[in-house]
Amino acid sequence: MSVVLIGFKSCGKSSTGRLLAQSFDFQFIDLDDVLEARYSSREGTVLSCREIFREHGESYFRSLEAEALESLTRRGNVVLATGGGAPMHEPNRPLLRQVGTVVYLKTAPELLFARFQAQGIPAFMAQDPTLPHLRELWAVRDAVYRQIADITIETGTRPVPEVAAEIGRRL
Repeated sequence: MSVVLIGFKSCGKSSTGRLLAQSFDFQFIDLDDVLEARYSSREGTVLSCREIFREHGESYFRSLEAEALESLTRRGNVVLATGGGAPMHEPNRPLLRQVGTVVYLKTAPELLFARFQAQGIPAFMAQDPTLPHLRELWAVRDAVYRQIADITIETGTRPVPEVAAEIGRRL
């Protein structure tokens, strides 16, 4: 059994994933780390996901992301935290389901926006860093996330241990 955490940036995928992996004695994997390692192995240089996307474009990035996901479909006993955009790429959706049970950490756009303001506006919002714009993006992603999720967890302002415990119970 493996678990795949999806959701918007700053919804708590990594924090929740680490705790969930620890409680199940599973390995925690961040998809961005796998993607960056594949890039480094292939290209012989180290770039962050943001840099890979910026330098090589979305098509290259999504192809590399799909390869990273494909490499994880044969693994067991992992908790995988994806990037917020991974489920938005149609070819990734069946791969996410092959990796494991898909859990959507649903967080309201207003709460996400407050986190973005505190942590820095993400690149995908740089052109229009407003709450109305985030609400538009959120509505599109929420529909996709709900469609592919086996379990949806409303995170709100709940503590990470509480969210991880609920996932454990629902699995």
